[in-house]
Amino acid sequence: MAFFSVDSKARTPGDRAADGPRHGHDRAPHRRRHGGPLRRGRLGVALVAVSALALSGCFSDGGSSAPADASLGEPLKVTQIGFPNEITLVWALKKGLFAKHGIAVEPVTLASASSAVAAADSGQVDLAFSGGWGAIVAASQGVKVKIVMGAYFNPTPPDPTRSRGVFASTKSSAKTYCDLVGKTVGVTELNGPGQVYTSAAVRRAGCDDKKIKYVNIPSAQMATSLKGGAVDAINASGAIGQTLVREGGAVWLGEPYADVQGRINYADYVASEKFVAGNADRIAKFRAAMDESLRQIKDPANEAEWQQMAADFGKTTVEAIRASQFEELSSEVDRAALQKMADLAHEFGAISTRVDTSGLVHESA
Repeated sequence: MAFFSVDSKARTPGDRAADGPRHGHDRAPHRRRHGGPLRRGRLGVALVAVSALALSGCFSDGGSSAPADASLGEPLKVTQIGFPNEITLVWALKKGLFAKHGIAVEPVTLASASSAVAAADSGQVDLAFSGGWGAIVAASQGVKVKIVMGAYFNPTPPDPTRSRGVFASTKSSAKTYCDLVGKTVGVTELNGPGQVYTSAAVRRAGCDDKKIKYVNIPSAQMATSLKGGAVDAINASGAIGQTLVREGGAVWLGEPYADVQGRINYADYVASEKFVAGNADRIAKFRAAMDESLRQIKDPANEAEWQQMAADFGKTTVEAIRASQFEELSSEVDRAALQKMADLAHEFGAISTRVDTSGLVHESA
């Protein structure tokens, strides 16, 4: 999705939360013509990876390192990645809103949204900060998870000067989605939403998306890959792509998520069905605290404070946040949009089994 710090090595929430697992290597980009269906077992691999992680909370409720109030019961373990647009959780922690609503929350830092879903499925954490895409992929593999509340949507309509999207090198001569045919496009995950929505944008423009070569490139290498000619275009955050545009090295072709579908469930909180079944009250308290956090964040009087808090948490600057198109913070889950995402994933071969998302969203969401 979109984001923040103009440094090309900055963490980009859109690329991570919705674009699937992080590939923490620096090897040369992996090339693949047109990815086939995801295979069962990806989540199993993620489970092995997450079992090796040191799951550690960055701070407890209220933003201090003090132990949670024992009267609030066992802390709810909630994953975080470190993006500025996780501000709803961060604000609630710093302001003591979870304690106010009678629940303790322990934030658990993980490297990616995909490992978060695996950690929730294995019971290592209670709630996973993930994208709607991650929940759909998990469901297609038979993993029993539920989306219990939303976190944010992609910003619409996209601002051509601030939005994330597809950025083509000025050397490629590409000006439209159809111009990507026969070219190489960098994405953060093969068969992930970046690839699928780019292909969908090309196909809906009347061109042959199967003639696009997709290359797996870690977000931190996107800018150098485009500059160096390894790829003709990238699907990247606004922080990366718009910087290249301002430097004169790229042009913005569009924002496929918005162009293909409009609104998408960019990020959500996901839990295992087993956890949901036995913890309705705890989930309700978490939701109540997060909704209060959203109301406070949306109060214009708190704008400067939350932006500084988000910048500190995401290791970026307030100026970078204001220069980018921030996501639409919301606890809502758009069920129709989620089903459209699942249908696209199946249509373009990212999942082998069609997912009916009506059973993927918890009734309270």
